Amino acid sequence: MLSVGKGNLDDAEIFTNLVISTLEKTPRKPTVEDVQDIVIRILMTENFRGRTFSDVAESYILYRENRRKIREEKKRISETVLENNSKEKSLSLISAEPLETVQLELKIVPKSVTNRLGKRIPIDISKIRNVVSDACKGLRGVDPLILEMDSQLHFYEGISTKKIQETLIRVANEKTTAQQPNWTMVAARLLLHDLYQEASRNRNEEFSKYGDFYNLVTLLTDIGRYDTRILQEYSKNELQELGKYIKPERDELFTFAGLKHLSDRYCIRGLSNEVLELPQETFMGIAAFLAIAEHNDKRIFW
Repeated sequence: MLSVGKGNLDDAEIFTNLVISTLEKTPRKPTVEDVQDIVIRILMTENFRGRTFSDVAESYILYRENRRKIREEKKRISETVLENNSKEKSLSLISAEPLETVQLELKIVPKSVTNRLGKRIPIDISKIRNVVSDACKGLRGVDPLILEMDSQLHFYEGISTKKIQETLIRVANEKTTAQQPNWTMVAARLLLHDLYQEASRNRNEEFSKYGDFYNLVTLLTDIGRYDTRILQEYSKNELQELGKYIKPERDELFTFAGLKHLSDRYCIRGLSNEVLELPQETFMGIAAFLAIAEHNDKRIFW
């Protein structure tokens, strides 16, 4: 009840006591399903000081049903993988890669999504799968299939593409534990993909990890985010040369928390808080400003 913004601690305590009392009267050892049934029944029927929580119960029922579908889908996938492996077949369903990267067509997906222009379009599940697979590539202890399926619990008809990306990031980050630390790297890679897309779009450039550094410096100077001295002290050729030293692969070293903090607090954004500057450009920009005082023939080298 509290998790959905209804009720208070007193209601929660009363509710918990009712569940425990009912469980104690159960003649056999209750299963997880028994507990869930009791919770739903109490939410639907009990009166909490003049209030009921039937809407919470309905949401919980839908959640259980979605979880059931996910379990069935996981079982179907596992059985398919085992069957094909036992027969040593090479089918389109099974790749030559480990189980973590098996590409399968899931059934539990909405039919349409809302793009950034507000238009409903058919969902492209292969695009989502490719992004998830790339984010998990080369990392031990993470499974793109699990991330995709668990994220789908939060998908709904007409969900925005931005919300899908946010959901993938959040679910990956929530999976991070001391035993499975690499999920934070998955979340970071998903966030990077989002940042790259937004920066390219906001800078009117073709999608790439990093665009033209000189164009970025000019843009940020024009809107008053960069000091005009940088264009006075550096030539176009020098700034383009600095851009060649940017190493996008260093972004792969960030954990999710580190990348999120850097992007939110230090990467320079536009007048409407839109993404413009990317992590390695932030470092290069700082270095360029600090090197203004150096001799012209040495500062690019340093």
